Amino acid sequence: MILGLFSLLATGMYAQVRGTVKDSTGEPVPGANVFWMNTGQGVTTKEDGSFSIVKPSKSHMLIISFIGFQNDTIHVSSKNQQLDIVLRDGVELN
Repeated sequence: MILGLFSLLATGMYAQVRGTVKDSTGEPVPGANVFWMNTGQGVTTKEDGSFSIVKPSKSHMLIISFIGFQNDTIHVSSKNQQLDIVLRDGVELN
C-alpha cells in the first residue's frame, strides 16, 4: 500500500508533454529532436511525428530541431499538455 501511494505521488510530480511535429505542408517530421533547454532530457519524434516527454520541474522551454528546418522554442507551463508544432523551412546554404 505504501509503495502504491509513493508511485501515485511520484507520477503527480512530473508532467507528461505529448505532441506532434509537422512541416509547413502538414507532413510529419520523423526523427526531429525534442529536448528541454539546459537539461540532458530529450527524445526524437516517431515515424508519425509524435513524441512524449516528461517535463522537469525546473525547465519550461522545449526546443524542437531538425536539419533543414528552423529551430523552434516553446514555453510549456501547464501539466499534461498536447502540442502541435509546425517547423518552418530553414535557409539553404550555397
